[in-house]
Formats: sequence, C-alpha cells, structure tokens
Amino acid sequence: MAPSEAVSRRMIDETAVVLGDRRCGQFYRILRLKAPDLARLAHDLPGAFVMLDVADPAGGLFPLLRRPFTFLDVSDAEGWIDLLYQVVGQGTARMAAWP
Repeated sequence: MAPSEAVSRRMIDETAVVLGDRRCGQFYRILRLKAPDLARLAHDLPGAFVMLDVADPAGGLFPLLRRPFTFLDVSDAEGWIDLLYQVVGQGTARMAAWP
C-alpha cells in the first residue's frame, strides 16, 4: 500500500475544544475547533470531511447521528480547524449555542 493510500484510510476520533463561533454573512456561521490531530490530517487529504457529534452528553443521544462538514480553513501549526455551517435543524442550532 502506498503511503498516500494509508493516510487516506486513516480515521481519527478526537475530542475537540470549541475556540469560537462567529457569523459569516446573513445565513452562515464559522465554528473554530481546537483539534490538532484533525488539523494535521486535513492538509494531507484535500476534500476530506469531519463527522461531528453534536449530541449533548447530559441531554441524551439526540441527535443520534454525527453531522458531516468539510474543512473551511485549517492551521496545522496552531492545531485548529474551521467549519462553515448553516443553522437548519436542532443539531446545527446546538452548535450555534456552543460557547
């Protein structure tokens, strides 16, 4: 297996820290997460995406499924990733309310 194939098959399960969330125009928001392992991997995989778990640990399993997001911006040097999203349901509404 070529090195690039090994990287493309790698999956990371990382607990990220919310660094910020800001508006981007009228309808969109940008979520910045501290996720050093994902930031390093994102540079090696153009077109990659992250499956984000937005369930509230204290509030049960809803929403049950993770949400897919593409990387808007990445700093592997500083270890953060930016995700662009629009609030369209309960899962993304929960994201917009994160500190």
